[in-house]
Amino acid sequence: DDINTFIDCIIEIAESINSDNWNGEDVMGIFFNEFNRYKKKSESGQVFTPEHIFYF
Repeated sequence: DDINTFIDCIIEIAESINSDNWNGEDVMGIFFNEFNRYKKKSESGQVFTPEHIFYF
């Protein structure tokens, strides 16, 4: 039963990401930036291009 709830959540997220309402925005990039805001800073040497440089 729990697995069905999990699958339903994944389907709902996938439908939101694949929505035509995003008008070409980088949805995964937005999610990634928001997620990283709340997690501990990387200690594994990961370095990511800042969003303002990416759009430049």
